[in-house]
Amino acid sequence: MNCPDIGQIKFSQTSISAINDIRSRQLFSNTLLITMGAGTVLTIFSLGSSLPETSYSLYSTDFKSMSNAMSSVPTLTKQVISDIAFRAQQDVKDYKEKKFWEAVYEGCSGL
Repeated sequence: MNCPDIGQIKFSQTSISAINDIRSRQLFSNTLLITMGAGTVLTIFSLGSSLPETSYSLYSTDFKSMSNAMSSVPTLTKQVISDIAFRAQQDVKDYKEKKFWEAVYEGCSGL
């Protein structure tokens, strides 16, 4: 979607709350991805493991499931952000705010 030219906008408390919610969800999503990756590495190469134990950990790790889980996090995050934007667009009264949230909901990439 092409981004609309909204000009200057003064956000209401509803929009500020939605923006903060989106930021926290993005931070959580990024933290989750890092934790998932680090957890797998730590499981495979845990301190004190001998070579046979490390080999077994590597063999028993389901990388396909881990990859599927990690790749679903951004998709879920986008859906949550879209839901937040939709609710905000319904709740705000100002025309410019409505246009802003509609653009976020529709996936405007230039915001």
